[in-house]
Amino acid sequence: MSSLIYSISREALGLREPRWTNEGEILNLDRHVLMGWPQLHGSRKFSMRAQHRCDREQIFAFLDDAAHREGFAYKDVVQPFALAAWPGLARFRVLKVTRDVAEVAASMLERGWHYPAVAATTSPAGLPQAAVARARRAAVTHSLWRIAARRVVRTPVHDRWTAQLLLDELITGLLLAERALSSVAGETVAYADAVRDPQCLLTALRRLYPDRELGNPSYIDEGFARRRAALEARRRSPKFERLRRRVQTIRDALDEARS
Repeated sequence: MSSLIYSISREALGLREPRWTNEGEILNLDRHVLMGWPQLHGSRKFSMRAQHRCDREQIFAFLDDAAHREGFAYKDVVQPFALAAWPGLARFRVLKVTRDVAEVAASMLERGWHYPAVAATTSPAGLPQAAVARARRAAVTHSLWRIAARRVVRTPVHDRWTAQLLLDELITGLLLAERALSSVAGETVAYADAVRDPQCLLTALRRLYPDRELGNPSYIDEGFARRRAALEARRRSPKFERLRRRVQTIRDALDEARS
């Protein structure tokens, strides 16, 4: 949905997309057109200042050089912490897409994506420390992060603590990203609203560009409606309800630690 919103918004505003990437994700190596796909760079996503100081400075330098203030539209989903801290972001008009973290986690697990886990800075609650240490050695520090994580989660005999650790760290990373992005100034579109009514996107774009003439975005067709219905059915499943409760448990723990 974020890619669709990016494309619709860019076209409505008459902005360009960098030719060396797709969907405007200039910080996502997987999106660089000369890199091939898929890449194994999960550990270079969701960079945090404490763990990846060099990465952060290089990201800032890259954005200073590559991101043009006028004429282009950019999108990011893989470096929320660096982008939120980048001083140059204040020069841009920002549109944020927010979504229920449980839904984001479910979608990422469905695709075998676990890279937000690298941003987890706390040990998940309820896991024995010996199991946490063993799981980290077995999977979290593996150089081929996405492949290792995918295999671990889908192998029930490989220690249930490892699978729980990966899930909890994925959720923790997403919640920390949500917190970081909440501090970024800009207009916000809720995913739950955008999948129902394109007018909410148009309203946000008009706030960002009050002097720009915009058309009416249109993206809800029969195929879109079928996919939306499938996601709604997933949200009603017992498995999703368990995931939602786990997200709330970890959110409460993070809020308590912060206070």
